[in-house]
Amino acid sequence: MAANATSPIIPAVLVSWVQLLVPDKCFDEFFIEFNFLHVPCLKAVISKALGYAIILGALVVKMPQVFKIWNAKSGQGISIASVIFEMTAVCSTVVYSARNGFPFSSYGEGLFLSVQTALIGMMVLFFSNKALQAAVFLLSFTLGCGFLMSPLAPFSCLALLQTGNIFLVIVSKLIQAVTNFRNGHTGQLSVITVFMLMLGSTARIFTSIQETGDALMIASYVVATFFNIIITLQMVYYWNVPLLKLLSEQSLGGGERIHPFTKEGPPRLPRFPPDTSPKPIMSSMSATKLPPEKSQSPLEVGDGAGADWRKLSKSF
Repeated sequence: MAANATSPIIPAVLVSWVQLLVPDKCFDEFFIEFNFLHVPCLKAVISKALGYAIILGALVVKMPQVFKIWNAKSGQGISIASVIFEMTAVCSTVVYSARNGFPFSSYGEGLFLSVQTALIGMMVLFFSNKALQAAVFLLSFTLGCGFLMSPLAPFSCLALLQTGNIFLVIVSKLIQAVTNFRNGHTGQLSVITVFMLMLGSTARIFTSIQETGDALMIASYVVATFFNIIITLQMVYYWNVPLLKLLSEQSLGGGERIHPFTKEGPPRLPRFPPDTSPKPIMSSMSATKLPPEKSQSPLEVGDGAGADWRKLSKSF
């Protein structure tokens, strides 16, 4: 078929690379028969292209979230329970798809999402002054995913995990949505990450239908898309929450509120030592009241017109 056939427009060196996006039969249709309007092949190629685009996006999809937590030194607003459920769902989907022999383009992003999600969970715990829990969390993730990917994990266990994936997705997304609602803001959630996850899960519905046909995977992506849309709408709704409110809710170890500008607590006025210098003692002369001066009429003031008027009045 296409592997042995030569195309007048595709060099032999590039055939294997083109077939990453174009399946064998579609390669014949497009580049040998020149039937570029073959609908099933068009769907297959679009699905492949979307799948690899999602994988490329997954390389950095949660890095804005990671950088935001690192810069703020806080994971405020991010539910650790939601992170654990999401990480479990993503890891089980990757293992289930690989054991079923599905194309890598239909699940490859899960590898990068699981690692980045685990990193976010560890940072949330670490910046909550829970360094030991953060280390245990990361170790548990590594051992758990390693076991599922090994031949020691029976396929029946993987199928059971994939069946429960819908429940895990619902719980993980619902916990985050409820946390946002109760806080009245989205905390350290990254709008870039949330928006890209929504687009990715929406595209995965189409690619799962085209490349796997697995009802469990399709249903899990439909549910994930629904809740991703809800969280995205929350990002828009809480967009104008004042920064003062967000930062003032971050507390220090002793429960003291963090100042929104210094991040070190509210500014305090300097305390001056009490004035202990001796007070001056007033003398008896300065304390004696002087007799009030006799008030003078305007005619008695000065030696000008008032004095002339007195002389004139005496002549009468």
